[in-house]
Amino acid sequence: MKKHILAVAVVLAVSLSIASAETVKVAVIDYPNFIERRSDGSVYGYAYEYLMEISRHTG
Repeated sequence: MKKHILAVAVVLAVSLSIASAETVKVAVIDYPNFIERRSDGSVYGYAYEYLMEISRHTG
């Protein structure tokens, strides 16, 4: 039970600190099927989609 309470507290603390930040920049390296850059500079892949989903939830 104590582990669950601690986990919830950590998640809330991280969520609050992320919510207060205005911009988070992420470096990108080509890693096939995970995160890649197209020739026009746009990014795609699983990690990109995941980060965009986080962005939608945190504003």
